[in-house]
Amino acid sequence: MKKCIALILMAAGTLPAVNTSAQPPVALYPPSETRVREAKKAVDTLAEEVEELQLSINSLNVKIDIASNRIVRLGERYARAKAEFDERNRVFGDRLVAIYKNRHLDGVTYILNSDSLGDLLGRMKYLADISMADKRLIEELSRRRLDAETAKDEAQEEKAGLLEMRRELNRESKELSARLDWAKVRFNGLTALVQKAREEASRRMAEERIAISIPVGTKPILHSITVHPYADRKFTATTKMPGAFKATGQTLTGVASWYGNEFNGRHSANGEIFNEEDFTAASKELPFGTYLAVTYKEKRIVVRINDRGPYIKGRFLDLSKGAARALALGLGEVTAEIVIPADTN
Repeated sequence: MKKCIALILMAAGTLPAVNTSAQPPVALYPPSETRVREAKKAVDTLAEEVEELQLSINSLNVKIDIASNRIVRLGERYARAKAEFDERNRVFGDRLVAIYKNRHLDGVTYILNSDSLGDLLGRMKYLADISMADKRLIEELSRRRLDAETAKDEAQEEKAGLLEMRRELNRESKELSARLDWAKVRFNGLTALVQKAREEASRRMAEERIAISIPVGTKPILHSITVHPYADRKFTATTKMPGAFKATGQTLTGVASWYGNEFNGRHSANGEIFNEEDFTAASKELPFGTYLAVTYKEKRIVVRINDRGPYIKGRFLDLSKGAARALALGLGEVTAEIVIPADTN
């Protein structure tokens, strides 16, 4: 009983968004095929979404690795640019300090050793050009350093954005995975309930077959019964069948034969053991358990469909050996009407 309740609880309810700790409402038992199909569809859909999210996360991980490597390279580039700038700036500064504080007079000596005014002006212009070249170089190095620093900062921002996206996807993936697990539990619960219902139906059918069939080797006890509204007609049936039937008006006419002998004691198509003495019949189309009021000439019996056949062209009904004997039938055209127990609404 506890197991059945657990299965019912697992099989019920709609999928939660995140909270899987809440108890679902009780399910109807047994579940319909539609509910089982819907549960299976929900599992498949969520599994696809989880898979797509995981692919997105894997793609982001690759992008994050690429961004991390780029940040390392940009950091190294920035460090080289900064070191080169600092070194060039230090050399330039030392030169200016030396010149203007007269600690290093090479530049002044170079100018004073001019041979003429034109030479003096030329040497002064040469030194000024060197200073401007140093200045331009320092400015270029400063720009490179700034560009490297900016690129590194942008790469770090890009990585931060990717990490945030991955955190969001991981959160969504976790929620979807929880919903998927819940959907699987529900589907498995419904499947278990369906299986349980089938087992119960099979058990009931087996019990019913035992209740209405006659064991092999045992001859049935026969008695007369009525079929409403045919009050003037008497039908022969076994005492395992209901004592009265109602006609449905659904009549079949065709050639009937009989079978038994080597089939006696073997399983019939509905699973019961075939007893050639019982009042049963084989039909290719009528549902198992259908009762037929069969008339052949002046004899009338009621049989129950429990097998499939006949498979000889031109025949529509195969009677058991005992049923055919009661009709005095070898092979001939009969009329069969579907009847139902009189106590059936």
